Amino acid sequence: MPTKTEIIGNVYKKYLGSRAQTLDRIKSDDKKKREAVPPEKPSGITKKDVDHWFANNDQLAPALKAPYKTKFNSFVAPDPKHTFQIDLFNFNYEQKVNFKKNPPPPHGLMCVDVFTKEVHVVPMNEKNRFEWMAAIEKCLVKMGRPKIIMTDPDSAITSTEMDEWFIRNNDIKHIMTRRHAAFAERALRDFKQIMYKKVKVEVKPWTQYLDEVLDRMNNKKQSNDADDDKIYPHKATGFAPKEAAKPENWFEAHTNMEIQAKHNRKYPDVKVGDKVKVYRSKGALGKEVVGDYMYHNLKVTNITQSLGQTFYKVETVGKPLLRSDILLINESEEGAEAAEPAAEEPAAEEEPYMSWERKRIRQREKNKELRAEKAKAAADAKAAVAETKAALKEDKAKAKAAKARPRRPIAG
Repeated sequence: MPTKTEIIGNVYKKYLGSRAQTLDRIKSDDKKKREAVPPEKPSGITKKDVDHWFANNDQLAPALKAPYKTKFNSFVAPDPKHTFQIDLFNFNYEQKVNFKKNPPPPHGLMCVDVFTKEVHVVPMNEKNRFEWMAAIEKCLVKMGRPKIIMTDPDSAITSTEMDEWFIRNNDIKHIMTRRHAAFAERALRDFKQIMYKKVKVEVKPWTQYLDEVLDRMNNKKQSNDADDDKIYPHKATGFAPKEAAKPENWFEAHTNMEIQAKHNRKYPDVKVGDKVKVYRSKGALGKEVVGDYMYHNLKVTNITQSLGQTFYKVETVGKPLLRSDILLINESEEGAEAAEPAAEEPAAEEEPYMSWERKRIRQREKNKELRAEKAKAAADAKAAVAETKAALKEDKAKAKAAKARPRRPIAG
C-alpha cells in the first residue's frame, strides 16, 4: 500500500495545483473509496501532511521555487526614532455615504516607528508630491526626526520635489525598497480594522475618529472607560508603544524583538563587479508569465554602508538598492578579487541621489548661472573699454587745450 508521501506526490504530479487543491482531490478520492463496494481504506491524509510534503518537495512545487516569497529576514531597529516607515493609503466607506457639506479626505499617510511601533496618520486630500511633503513634515513634528525614512516606490516619493526635500533635510536618509513597507502596512491593517468598527456603529467622517483610534493604537488601551485600565501590549516588543519609547524599557523591548526575529533566508555575498538581477514589483494588471526580476543582468558598481545598512549601486539604476532587492546571478573575477573598504577607514561621503529630472533642472540652473557670469564679464569688459576711451578722449582734449593756449611775451 502506498505511503502518504507517495499518495500526495502522485496526486500533485498528475494534477499540479496548490496545496488546497491537492488536499481537496485527495479527500475526494477518499470519499470514493468509502462509497465503493466493498469499501476501501481511506488514506487519512490531513492538511498538515500536505503542508509537510510541499515544504520538503520544493523542487516539484512551482510555488515554492522562489524563496523570496516564503522566506524572509526580520529587521530590528536598534533604538527609537532610528527608522520610520511611511505608506500611503485610501479610506473607502463600506456604506453608501454622501458628505456634501464636509467630505472627509480620501487619502492618508501612515507613519510608524519601527522600534516602538508608535503610529501617526495624516489625512491627505490629494496624492501628490506637495501633499506628501506637508504630511511628512506633520509626522516629524508629532513623532520626532528619525535617522532613516523607508518607503516603497510611490510615484510621488520619486518626484524631484521630494528629492530636493531629502537633500535639504540631509540628517534623514531616504531608503526606498522595491517591495513593500511591511511595518507600515501591518500598522495600517490594524488602523483600518479599528476605524471601520467605529464608522460601522455611527457613520461619520473618519477624521473625527482619528485621535481616538491613534490613542488606542499607541497606548494599547482597549476601552475608554476610566475604570478599565487593561492594556494589551504589542506582541513584538512586549510593551505599549508609549511605554516602549521610555529609555528604561529599550533593552527589554529590543531583546523581545530579537528573540522573535526570523532569519529564514540566506543571502550569498555580493561584491563589486558581480552580475545581479533587480527586483521589480508587479502592477495590479501584471501577468503571471512576467517575472519578478528584470530580464537583463546588471553589474554592481559600488557598495556602501550607512546606519547599519548595506546599499548596492547597480548600473542604470538610480537609487542604491537593498540586498533583498537584487538577485545574485554569477560572481565575476573582478568582484571576487575586489576588497571591501576596511572598517577602520573613514567612509567617503556618499553623494546624494539625483534623478534624471533633477539633473536636468540642476544643469539648467548651472547654465543660467554661467550665462549670467558671461553677461556680467562682458558688461564689465564693455564698461572698462568705455572708461578707457573716455580717459583717452579726456587726455586728448587736455593736450589740445594746452597747444591752443596763447604764450606770454618775454619781457625785454
